[in-house]
Amino acid sequence: MAGLLRRYKSPLYGNYRKYALLYGVVTGMVLFAAIVAAWLVQMPYSEPENLVVDLLMTLCIFACSYIYRQNQTGGRIYLKELLILGMGIGAVAGVVYGLMLLFYGSIIDFDFVSRCIEMRVAPIEKAIADGGSAEEMVQLKNALEVTKTYTLGDWAFIGGFRTAVMSIIITFFSAIIFKTEKNIRR
Repeated sequence: MAGLLRRYKSPLYGNYRKYALLYGVVTGMVLFAAIVAAWLVQMPYSEPENLVVDLLMTLCIFACSYIYRQNQTGGRIYLKELLILGMGIGAVAGVVYGLMLLFYGSIIDFDFVSRCIEMRVAPIEKAIADGGSAEEMVQLKNALEVTKTYTLGDWAFIGGFRTAVMSIIITFFSAIIFKTEKNIRR
């Protein structure tokens, strides 16, 4: 990965690693702040991934990409630069968000894991109650038992990984919106 980033580093257009790390940490902290804010107003999250986290991730990647683009010579940015920057932001934000979920669940909100399990178990129990074939019932019961064993680390990994994956989709949309320029080979 370092070779790939080093390969596209250009003195004319900036340092992707530095900004991906900086903006990724900021984005991860913004996502964590949303969870703490919801907890403070007595509306704690019951899943590590949700629409609010996705929306904040989108806004952060768009804002960071825009700021990065405006700080470059002539306000230009190529597609590869924006994709590497956005994916770097998402990867770092996913790690920071996952670590912050560990902190949140172990220090701030002790019921986080039980709420997450309840939210995942309810639809499975409903499907079991609705019935189905014997094979489907075995699969649903296995899924139910596995879901009940999830720990805080599992939920933190789920939140962080999904955040990083969502950044890929968001980055492609920001590339379209910012109308990146083609890299003309010389």
